[in-house]
Amino acid sequence: DAGRPLQAYMKFDDIISLALEREVDAIHPGYGFLSENADFARACRAAGITFVGPRTEVLEELGDIISARAVAMA
Repeated sequence: DAGRPLQAYMKFDDIISLALEREVDAIHPGYGFLSENADFARACRAAGITFVGPRTEVLEELGDIISARAVAMA
């Protein structure tokens, strides 16, 4: 299946559930995929898990080219 490995990275609930089961208190998302995903950072915070990366607000501001350009101009 094309894209199947990528789907595993996008199952936030499964990742958070496993982290809670294993008593993980922080997640470093690595590079790409989850490291740039504000929804994943928000899900970590909601579960009481530290997201090791930019604040959710920063991810949201830089998440699309228009807002990122406005931030850069400011």
